[in-house]
Amino acid sequence: MTLPKKNSRTITVNGVSYRWMVTGNDLVIDVIIEQDDVKGQKLRSSFDYHDGTPDGQKRKVTPQTIKGLIVSALDAGWVPGSQGKPDFGINGELVVPISQ
Repeated sequence: MTLPKKNSRTITVNGVSYRWMVTGNDLVIDVIIEQDDVKGQKLRSSFDYHDGTPDGQKRKVTPQTIKGLIVSALDAGWVPGSQGKPDFGINGELVVPISQ
């Protein structure tokens, strides 16, 4: 099942179009990315809402954040066009620190 067009955005990285969506819950910010219009392997990642310091720098999930996740996941073996594979997980905090 592909991500809905409503409440999701697109980004092009290295000539390939991806669709991404950010959702929040009480604990973390969840990110789901997939190759646009392809029912392939999804990329899942998550981030803390803030850095844990007293001033609590807040996390912004920007297109640059999404691009960093995609590039890192592809380098780590994510194959977005492959069907029938479980979701590919990557630790967003390690890939894109909150200071970026």
